[in-house]
Amino acid sequence: MTGQAERDAAFAWQRGQAAWAAGDADAALRWLDRAARIAPDDLTIALALAATCLQRDNARAAFLFREVARRADVRPAWLGLAIASFHLADPAAAGEALARAFSRYVGTPDANLAADAIVEAVEAPGWCSVSGDGRVLVGLRRPVGLLAAALDDTPLRLAGKPGRSARRLPAEWRVAEQLRVVADGCDLLGSPIDLAAIRRTQGCVECHAGGLSGWAWHPAEPDADPILRIRSVRHPNRCIEIRATDRGVALSAPAVLAQPRGFRLAASALADLPSGPLRVIGRDGRDLLGSPLDPGAEQRAAAAAARAVARQFPSLTPPRRVDRIGPVPADVTGTPPVAAAPRQREVEIIIPVHGGREVVTECLDNVLATIGPRTRVTVVDDASREPDLAAALDRLAGSRRIRLIRNRENQGPTRGCGSRRIVAVMRCCSTATR
Repeated sequence: MTGQAERDAAFAWQRGQAAWAAGDADAALRWLDRAARIAPDDLTIALALAATCLQRDNARAAFLFREVARRADVRPAWLGLAIASFHLADPAAAGEALARAFSRYVGTPDANLAADAIVEAVEAPGWCSVSGDGRVLVGLRRPVGLLAAALDDTPLRLAGKPGRSARRLPAEWRVAEQLRVVADGCDLLGSPIDLAAIRRTQGCVECHAGGLSGWAWHPAEPDADPILRIRSVRHPNRCIEIRATDRGVALSAPAVLAQPRGFRLAASALADLPSGPLRVIGRDGRDLLGSPLDPGAEQRAAAAAARAVARQFPSLTPPRRVDRIGPVPADVTGTPPVAAAPRQREVEIIIPVHGGREVVTECLDNVLATIGPRTRVTVVDDASREPDLAAALDRLAGSRRIRLIRNRENQGPTRGCGSRRIVAVMRCCSTATR
């Protein structure tokens, strides 16, 4: 699809959504139908069109919901298919779609209302679902002789009276594989429930300025704000909880109907946790992509690099304090560890010259203004023929600001410096220099 086609489809989809919000179902259907023709593979547009078709063209709505469910397996597609099939007087298809929705996704109030009508139509004893915080909700249409439930192999006691009842599952539900609810030997619609799918958390985390940033969401409950645990790897009992609430985060390649929530923690928010690697864990007990990670590793690496640079290239001026710290990259925040003052070495700057008094004197003025007391400047006068330059060098040598060496014959800058160990060579030249 070309860029223009994408823009046209997005425009039509936005107009359709606006018309639906304004209560103009006919205009919404026209705009969304146009968007679907332009972008037939866009599942978000297909879902919006299917929802608009409900109770207007239930056969088309069921077809669209079924196609989206086949390609993306998302909660709105299964719930929409259940409702459309119910309106088409196909209770078997409605019950099958509802069971698929409740077995892998968290229910909603609207879904629970639809479930009451569907179980009546299929003459099932009832339905069941699990909430994101670990509560099992059961809806029974009639009294049952025996209501049995099991969390994996652990039996549970549930109320067996008609209507709806809820019970919080024991803590073991966070590691259990499935929940099964049976009435008089028959599974309720939704049973067995895939608890791993209910708990599933998708997300990513990275270090940011000594803290953490990232995003997370629950595919089984996309409208919920994820609660994440940040746990020390070295001290697992040290843990804090955060809630991801930023709905403005955008993903480069989002899943269909994904509703990621962003989060960001400054370095100060992690102060209560031990230094070292941290795990960022979703409600499924699994690490987010990028976890474990160490928010302080970048800063510590920068400080280590600073110490290495300070040892390799010691400061030319004496430290004002014994706890002087070497250079640290400007984009690293936080307080770097204290580095010991580097051992100072003697430095010799050798400057070969041959003419160009103004250039030479300006160069020497700049050098002498910036060096430290343990730095010596040696000027090699390579047989200059300018009296003014010779006199200026004599004055500097007489005041002991430079060490002056004169060659009787022009030897060039390399030979003129002799075999001395050169730490820094600054060549001052003019148009007269070779």
